[in-house]
Amino acid sequence: MDIDKNISTKSDILENNKRTIIKDLYLLDQVDFPTETIEVSHDDGAYSADVKLYRYYNGDDKSLAVHGHIKWDGCANLEFCDNDEHGDNSIIHICGVLAWRDFSGVVEEMFKAAFEVMGDVASEGASELLW
Repeated sequence: MDIDKNISTKSDILENNKRTIIKDLYLLDQVDFPTETIEVSHDDGAYSADVKLYRYYNGDDKSLAVHGHIKWDGCANLEFCDNDEHGDNSIIHICGVLAWRDFSGVVEEMFKAAFEVMGDVASEGASELLW
């Protein structure tokens, strides 16, 4: 799924046998601040990547929207967060089908970053199943 956003890799860090990739996502016509940030990290030898997705509200005001793990085989355990007035975890507020499609594209970018950061640990068979 193609998303209508520009994606830029903010950093790719290798530190203490842990690789972390941070990507900012911007609307095509807006480059002042990102709409989402994906942060994915992987400990050398582990069979999963830790993932976090932050969403921005009002410029620099960001909140954690999704966090969890994506495994080498494409299975994922993700918790959706909604830090608004409801205070409930396991939900995320999305307005309409088009916003849901956009969010699905962002989650796909999370999977791509997880497989990138896991490198050889992620199997070819699993990546073929995902796309």
